[in-house]
Amino acid sequence: MTTNTDAVTEWFTITAAAAYSGLSRTTIYRLINSDELPVYSGPNGARRLKRDDLDALYGLED
Repeated sequence: MTTNTDAVTEWFTITAAAAYSGLSRTTIYRLINSDELPVYSGPNGARRLKRDDLDALYGLED
């Protein structure tokens, strides 16, 4: 069976996004609040960020 890895979205918590990007949690929150970085909320209210959005912020897209 083959899988389509392009369809898989990698999600990060705020803390994991900060570690991945090398930014502080405060900077991640500032980017979210200034609408420079989209944030997604699940049904329980947990905030998540997409890896693709973090990569696009710094021009790291493939």
